[in-house]
Amino acid sequence: MKYIYLFLKFFILFAILSGCSNPEDSNELKINTKVSASDRLGTLKGSDYKNNYFKFSITKPDAWIAQDDKARAKIMKLGAELIAGDDDKMKAALAASKIRNLSLFSFSKYPLGTPGKVNPNVMGIAENISMVPSIKTSNDYLMNVKKILTISRLKYSVDNKTETKMVSGVKFVKMNVSTTINGIKVLQEYLVTLKHGYAFSIILTYTDSGSKKITENILGTVKFNQ
Repeated sequence: MKYIYLFLKFFILFAILSGCSNPEDSNELKINTKVSASDRLGTLKGSDYKNNYFKFSITKPDAWIAQDDKARAKIMKLGAELIAGDDDKMKAALAASKIRNLSLFSFSKYPLGTPGKVNPNVMGIAENISMVPSIKTSNDYLMNVKKILTISRLKYSVDNKTETKMVSGVKFVKMNVSTTINGIKVLQEYLVTLKHGYAFSIILTYTDSGSKKITENILGTVKFNQ
């Protein structure tokens, strides 16, 4: 179980924001209130996840595991406990952000809790930022994530610079993060774009060149219907 917790720690960090700086596209920052939260969550059929609200799809390898709604909710809960610890302010921030978040999908190589396995993972979440006027670009959002990483009780190394990455014709901003858990270096790529009033994030987690290639191959299956 000890290895799976590091992914819970990473996952929950996207839920806490405080804000910073000109719209990338004002149309992308408007939420369609006629669409229910459940419709925004998308659907998984077999190995294919599709989301009509964010107009994209992604496909996991047949052998990989897709976490269901209950498993993703458990990830959020355990991750919050791990990161907040006894910090009441952090607990309050996490509780407030839970309302704003949509846990879209989570794919892992092994079932959650598989003993002795460092579990490569690809996940997608979206956070409602329509009421956070200080966050106007993907880079603003990531800079706030970076702030939280640096003040959390966990130790992270975060690249000083972000970079642009095109995913199926859509511009994302990417930030690289790493940490060491039980002597194992774990790396992540946080990719964020702003769509329909949300910060839409895809997070790749891996430990070596082999698992990095697999997660990037999964990212390569993303298709946006713009």
